[in-house]
Amino acid sequence: MLEILIFSFVLACYMVFVEPRWFKVKRVRIQTKKKLPKPITILHLSDTHFSGRKSYKDKFFEKLAQEFESDFVVVTGDIIDCNEGIEQAAHLLGNLRARFGKFLVLGNHDYYDYHFFDNVNYHLRGVRTSIRVNNVQKFVEVLKAKGIRVLRDNNHKIDLDGASVYVIGTEDPVTRTVNFQKTLKDVPSNSFNIMLTHVIDSIIKMPEAYVDLVFSGHTHGGQIRFPWIGGFMYGFDMPRKYLEGIHTWKESILCVSRGIGASRFTALRFFCRPEAILMEVVPE
Repeated sequence: MLEILIFSFVLACYMVFVEPRWFKVKRVRIQTKKKLPKPITILHLSDTHFSGRKSYKDKFFEKLAQEFESDFVVVTGDIIDCNEGIEQAAHLLGNLRARFGKFLVLGNHDYYDYHFFDNVNYHLRGVRTSIRVNNVQKFVEVLKAKGIRVLRDNNHKIDLDGASVYVIGTEDPVTRTVNFQKTLKDVPSNSFNIMLTHVIDSIIKMPEAYVDLVFSGHTHGGQIRFPWIGGFMYGFDMPRKYLEGIHTWKESILCVSRGIGASRFTALRFFCRPEAILMEVVPE
């Protein structure tokens, strides 16, 4: 009995104090048939859940800012956990370096300040909102002041040495309705098209479109994963393998992040290290 208690205590400490702070930069390389004049690099961040308290995440972001200058930085929602995280998020994201721009979409935690029982209701009963509302307008304004482009059912064109790259961003699919007609307006088929959306499930409702690469988060990879089995998440409509990693869906390549943080009330991980993803896209 004593051995079981000791093992349980050590395991709980690992899940709460070790793995959530054990960040990694995951490097991936994909090929595209689309015409790109040269390879491009994309730093993908998601689910940072900043709450205003200086923590181990700050040091990880300082390291990212010092060591990497990618072509694009993309952030796929749940950046803040509450209003106290607004200035912290803007400061740390603003320090990141990108040659062609930093782009961001919102997630459900950016709209609502979920407390412990809100998280319980969300995962067990499917209640998607909270009575506590974050100041999204202020958050968006502060981000824009830091040079970060917030996409909400719209897109932005970048000229990349004569080739066109479109970065497309949806509204939060959890607490809002995505308008794909508006999101994909005027996006041509022959450009290299990158979509950001908080939840990968949203592409199920996406009309046939020429989207080459989709970035998303939200799932935290399941947050608690089991060897040979993987993770689970309530209300996830796609097969479980799409909870994290690189996959294909029709003609699109999907990149689903395990995220960097978690809600301040459920910040534990097991076999699911927090990650930033550095992707290199190479033309064939």
